Amino acid sequence: MSGKYSAYYDNNFTQNAKKILQKYIEDCVSNGKKYQLAPEAIAEYVSSKVKELTAEIAEVDAEAVMDIIGQLPSAAEIANECREKPEFAESNGYAQLHLSENNRFLGGVCGGLGEYFRIDPTLIRVAFIAGSFIGGAAIVVYIILWLAFFEKEKGKDYPPLVALIFQVLNILRVVVISLLWVVSKKKVATSSPQQTENKTQKKDEPEPVKKRNFFRRVFGGLTFVAMSLLLYLPSILVLLGIASFSLWGIFYPIVDIDGFQFSFAQLSIPGVVLAISAAVLTFLLFLLVITFVGRLHFKAKVMGKTMGVFTILFIVLSIFSLGSSVAITAFQNRNVESNTVVHTIPSDKEINFSLEHLRSHVRVESLKIRGEKTAEQITVRCDISARGEDSEQAENNLQNIQVSWLEGKVFPQIVKNSDDFHFEKINIEVVVPTTKKIAIKGRSRKRLIIEGVFSQQIELDLDHSHIVLQNIETPEINLVGKKTFFQLSEVKIPLAKVNLERGKTHIKNSDIENLMIHSYRGRVHCTESNIQLQLHNDKGHAFIMENVGVLEIENHRGHVEIRDHKFIEKSQSSIACKHGSLDIGLSTKNLPQFNITNSHSRVRNKLPNFSSGDAIVDLNLNYGRVYLHPVYIDH
Repeated sequence: MSGKYSAYYDNNFTQNAKKILQKYIEDCVSNGKKYQLAPEAIAEYVSSKVKELTAEIAEVDAEAVMDIIGQLPSAAEIANECREKPEFAESNGYAQLHLSENNRFLGGVCGGLGEYFRIDPTLIRVAFIAGSFIGGAAIVVYIILWLAFFEKEKGKDYPPLVALIFQVLNILRVVVISLLWVVSKKKVATSSPQQTENKTQKKDEPEPVKKRNFFRRVFGGLTFVAMSLLLYLPSILVLLGIASFSLWGIFYPIVDIDGFQFSFAQLSIPGVVLAISAAVLTFLLFLLVITFVGRLHFKAKVMGKTMGVFTILFIVLSIFSLGSSVAITAFQNRNVESNTVVHTIPSDKEINFSLEHLRSHVRVESLKIRGEKTAEQITVRCDISARGEDSEQAENNLQNIQVSWLEGKVFPQIVKNSDDFHFEKINIEVVVPTTKKIAIKGRSRKRLIIEGVFSQQIELDLDHSHIVLQNIETPEINLVGKKTFFQLSEVKIPLAKVNLERGKTHIKNSDIENLMIHSYRGRVHCTESNIQLQLHNDKGHAFIMENVGVLEIENHRGHVEIRDHKFIEKSQSSIACKHGSLDIGLSTKNLPQFNITNSHSRVRNKLPNFSSGDAIVDLNLNYGRVYLHPVYIDH
């Protein structure tokens, strides 16, 4: 016989003795692997002990080997004995990440990292605590490491947090088995004596093996599904919450078909099928993830072949029902009918552009205000579309939509006379004369587009809104927003004032002679524009890229990035930074002259010591961080 470790014992062993000794050595090696011990070293150590006890035996048979193994320590004891000696450590070329046993505060992750990198674990703990206040990513990283690391001292088969989860699942399994046992006992107690006698006789008879295995598999599968459902319960609650909230317009839409957006309530029976299919599909995928993780990482068989086949079958059926429910919805409501309602208002009449007056039970797909030189009065155009199973139903659905205006209000009120199963959308466009002043206040989550020519200034004071200003010519724009998103594109104006609080301002491809922005905890993006920028950034973020013009920036506890800005020749710009950070990357083709006044600031200057342009930039730094570096951008 030639086993894997046959070289470690003599030839005076019988074949049966060699098999027994081979099995013992393999058990010792298997236990040693838990502590990263070298298999050859353990095998040699065990064989040396066996040789000492068999030195005076001429022929070692199976009985003698059994007696010798009985005198030796168990496989686990030998592994514990060897792990204390460094010569048994397996040389794998890298250190082992593990949970620390002696230096732990919570799970031992920081202590294990400290032992791995040979640094003080306190520094790692401070880094994790600081990271938990910056986005919370450190908490997720800590949990992942806790799940992944093993305990070096205890040598467990699973990481401790995973073992804890398995213990909880095992407790739940015991509870389920106990409940089933109680139910079965009640059934026995309520059964007749004749039935009890028959069952007793059946118990004495041997049960078919296949039947017992079948029910055990079914019970094991049901237990696995029950445990997985408990783990999956938060995801199910999220799906049910999305389905329920869509009834009131939250998480709306669920489905978007050609601009028509539907909720589960509008989808009716196909919507129910869609929701159930989505829940079942995600749950089955969740089961597969658990199965693969258990199989590949923990070498545990979680799902049998029969259950795996049924799982894949149900996944295919879920995908089919998911797609068919959407297809049925689109097919049943494939006919579209449209109608246009036009309302005119004299331009000399006092009107109100407030978005809060817009009341609509129908989805507003687009909302636009356009200034025209040829317009003599204000014209409000509402294009309404509705879907149905056929043209007649679509027309009836269209007639259920009523559009009306209040006195002095520009935006309409749109109501439905019926809440039947139908879908609709509306596009609103307001055409105003160029002489009309646009002043809008209020709060609306609808996206408003303003474009065209206006001879008077545009004033917007909005909260939680999304405003797009594009292709505009006007003498002045005054924007005030709280958590509002302003987009300026293809704008050509002399003056623009933006007062932003916790919102966003995006400016692109615009020509603004004087742009004044005050941002408090907001985000400002200005790219590819001709501007003279005056920016006051207070605890916000500003990104200025590939612009041309003069800069006057005050940065207080915020962050400003400037990329490839082209300063006007013989101009003077100023940038002040107090308790904030600046990241300035400029092309060496148009490099200005920097005059730096530094007070307790950290400056990293990698720009060349020459200026290739006539512009001057004054940097006034006070307790800030500045990084100056060249950039190379192909235009």
